[in-house]
Amino acid sequence: MKRIAQAFLTFLFSLVLFLPAQSADEMRKIDSLNQLIKNQSGQERLKSLIALTEAYRLVSYDESLKTGNEAVNYADTQGLTEMKALVLRTLGQSAQWAGDFDLAFDYYQKSLDNYSRLNNRLGMAHIYNMMGDLKNNTSEYDTALVYFEKVNSLANELGNDTLIGASFQNKGIAWFETGRLNEAHDAFYRASIVFSKLKDSIPYAQSVMNMSQVLWQWDQNAEAVDKLLTAIGIAERHQQLEILSKAYTNLGLIYYYDEGNYSLALDYYSKALNIREQKGYPIPNILVNIANVYVAQKNFQEAFQNYGRALKIYESSNAVQGIVRTHFHLGEAHHDNKEYKLSNQYLEKCLSKAQQFGIISYNSIAADLIMQNYIALNDFAAFQTYFQQYKAEKDSLEDAYNQLQAKEAKFRLLSEELQQLSDSRREENEIINHKLQTYNYLTAAVIGLILFSLLMLLIRRSVRKAHKRPLQDVV
Repeated sequence: MKRIAQAFLTFLFSLVLFLPAQSADEMRKIDSLNQLIKNQSGQERLKSLIALTEAYRLVSYDESLKTGNEAVNYADTQGLTEMKALVLRTLGQSAQWAGDFDLAFDYYQKSLDNYSRLNNRLGMAHIYNMMGDLKNNTSEYDTALVYFEKVNSLANELGNDTLIGASFQNKGIAWFETGRLNEAHDAFYRASIVFSKLKDSIPYAQSVMNMSQVLWQWDQNAEAVDKLLTAIGIAERHQQLEILSKAYTNLGLIYYYDEGNYSLALDYYSKALNIREQKGYPIPNILVNIANVYVAQKNFQEAFQNYGRALKIYESSNAVQGIVRTHFHLGEAHHDNKEYKLSNQYLEKCLSKAQQFGIISYNSIAADLIMQNYIALNDFAAFQTYFQQYKAEKDSLEDAYNQLQAKEAKFRLLSEELQQLSDSRREENEIINHKLQTYNYLTAAVIGLILFSLLMLLIRRSVRKAHKRPLQDVV
């Protein structure tokens, strides 16, 4: 399987972790909202406070939280319970954008509690979707799937096809990240069907783009490129720069990893990055991809600059998958640059965090590169020590696997024995049933014969009485 960490999938209703940047448009919007709020009250004022919270999200995390909490207090004083749930959801989004995942989850939970008390199932479905998105961000994929299943259940109850499509989309991403590609492709395909029927072009483009990533993993590159071009066409028609930049990124991945066309890959990556930077949202995934191309071209200075920028963003937002991925690529890059000790430092960091969060995809490739570094350093003692440790861990896993295989064989044998016993019992039962049936037939025949005999006896006695003279007639 290809390096799944490279894939750049999209969530519906999802939040991408960006580095907050000053935006002239947002500042103008903030000024306008502040003026508007002065003359408002009730629901209209609360709506403006929510909009202001969202606007501050791109400019100042602290101001976003401050404004959001002001909105919560205002909702309480006005008795606007349902809108309070929306404010709490907005605060959760702001916290998630800033990488404050614990606080984000706390706000989502409070929002969910409010929606639950109101029995607002649509609101609950959206919150469950955001909770699942959050757990995907922290690599807690099994937990994410639980939340997405709740979304699917509520969406079916509500008959909300958009949410049904979203739940398929998001479950597919969780499955993709854990390497369950068949389930992922099926989920993305179902999402594309739902959105195609709804004629909802943007989510359809997202699902098609996600399908392309599975096809790429399966080495069906021509089909993957075709679907990406479909997504690009939709994104261009609707001016959806978010989707456009992701599609460019995914094309770059294919041309970099499979085609070895570094210049074309760099061209697509650069297009994606330009879109992000124009919007004020540099994406660390793209920076890592660009750095990888520079490593392949032996331009290590540019590579390390891009890796460093990406790592800073990942660490500020506690994006575990991104941190692990960047550490691994830094280890690769320093190995290629013959800086073997520095390479091992990053690879050890990669393995440590990967093991901490149960990310297994780097175990063997990082360990193999560490041993290569020790060989290059002529440090055979360290190599031997690390190899023994690696072998022990591998043997432990193999032992556990063998034990599972043995248990499976034992249970399979027991199952076969039980099946044989069941078959034997069934044959015995059939014989007994046959004997019982024969006995019943014989019993019925005997009873019939007895009844017939009794009947004949009664008839015979009746005939005799009819022919016998009465006593008074005898002379």
